Amino acid sequence: MSAIGSPFSTIIRVDRSVSAHYPRWVKRVIHHDTERAGPPVYHLGGVHCWLHEQQSYQEGVSGVRIYIRLRETEIFRDCLSLRDGEEICPKGAKAFRSHFGPRTVVLWKSLVERHDGEQFVPFMYELLDAVNIDWCPIRSPFFAHYPAARFLR
Repeated sequence: MSAIGSPFSTIIRVDRSVSAHYPRWVKRVIHHDTERAGPPVYHLGGVHCWLHEQQSYQEGVSGVRIYIRLRETEIFRDCLSLRDGEEICPKGAKAFRSHFGPRTVVLWKSLVERHDGEQFVPFMYELLDAVNIDWCPIRSPFFAHYPAARFLR
């Protein structure tokens, strides 16, 4: 229940014919061909948080290694995209927290490249009762609280 007593919705509707809103600094969307794949309607309960086996270690693991593992194991095709994040954010912090808890969830399907060749991935996080999207270079370490968001099969 929300603070005013009405239930919050964790049903997500995504119009996949609509393009995601990328920052101006994005030179190229790396997986433009698969980015729009995914269900048009789903429940957050159908989204799973996946971790690379080394993410639970104290030093974390490079996002590059995570990306390689996602591609090698075909988990990548089930990852959420920036479009999913754009529809999850307006559901609010309570809906986000109810499913993801205090984690920051990575939207690997929307990997992009900046003009200098550096690659970035979007992530969603909750701060001050709002759900936000930001970007992280994949050369950075990703720890256990940065799982990949993916659809269950």
